[in-house]
Amino acid sequence: MRNKKQISLLLAALFSLLLLLPGCGGASLPSLTVTFLSVEKADAIVLTCGGETLIIDAGETDDGDKLLDHLQQQNVTAVNTLLITHFDKDHVGGAAALLAGVTVKRVIVPAYTGSSDEYRRFVSAMETAGITPEALTEPQTFSLGDAQVSVDPPASYDIAGTTDDADNDLSLIATVTHGNNRLLFAGDAENARLNEWLSAGNAKHCELIKLPHHGKYHKELKNLLTATSPACAVICDSEKDPAEDKTLNLLTESNVKVYETKYGTVTAVSDGKKVRVETQTKE
Repeated sequence: MRNKKQISLLLAALFSLLLLLPGCGGASLPSLTVTFLSVEKADAIVLTCGGETLIIDAGETDDGDKLLDHLQQQNVTAVNTLLITHFDKDHVGGAAALLAGVTVKRVIVPAYTGSSDEYRRFVSAMETAGITPEALTEPQTFSLGDAQVSVDPPASYDIAGTTDDADNDLSLIATVTHGNNRLLFAGDAENARLNEWLSAGNAKHCELIKLPHHGKYHKELKNLLTATSPACAVICDSEKDPAEDKTLNLLTESNVKVYETKYGTVTAVSDGKKVRVETQTKE
C-alpha cells in the first residue's frame, strides 16, 4: 500500500513537471492579429504578434493617417517592419505619412524603381527618417513575434508591358506561418507572377489568403486556389471598384469563404490552430 502511494505521488510530480515544460500542457501561442483596413481599393494591412508589428502596404496617400490612427488605437508606438509589395500608388501612397508619424525600424521593398509621385514621396520620407530600404532579390525569412514571415521576390524585375499595372507582376509575395496556420499575402500578382510563384513550388495549404489585385479575375487564380486550398479569402476592394463576379463565383465554387473590405475593416486572429475572421461594418 505504501509503495502504491509513493508511486502515485511520483507520477503526480512528474505530471506537474511536464506541464511546466515548453510545448506541454496545451499552452497556446500568443495570438497573431491581422487587420485589413477598409481604405477603398487599396491594401493597408497591419499584423501584430508578440508585441511586434508588420505592415504590408500602406494604401493611397490619404490612408497614411488612417494607418497611424489604427496604430494609436492599438497602442503601437513602433513598427518593426514595413513591407511594400510593389510601387502602385494604392500600395505605397500612405507610406510617407506613416514614416513621418511613427518609428519604422525596417523597410522591405522590391528591387526596382517606381515612377509615381507617391513613390518619390516615399523615398524622400525614408531619407528623412534615415532608413535604407532592403530591396529584395532573394527570398527572405524573418520573425514577427511567434510567427515566421517568408517573402518571395520575382525571379526578374524586367517589366513586361506598358500599362499602368505592368509592375503588378513584380509584387513581393509574403507567407506568414503561425503555429499550424499559414496566411498568404499576394500583393497585386497577376498571371505571370502567380504562375512563376506556383511553378517554384512555394504553395502550401493556407488558412487565409489575401487575394491578389483587389479581386480582379486572372486565369491563374484557379491554380492558386487549388494549390493553397484556403478556408477563407480577403479582398481589398470598394463599392466603386468591387471584386469581379467571375472571381467571386470561382471562390464560391472552391468553397472559400469571402470577406471584402468594401463592407468594412476585416480582422483575422490566429491562435496557432484556427483562424477567426470578423468584419467591422462601415457606419
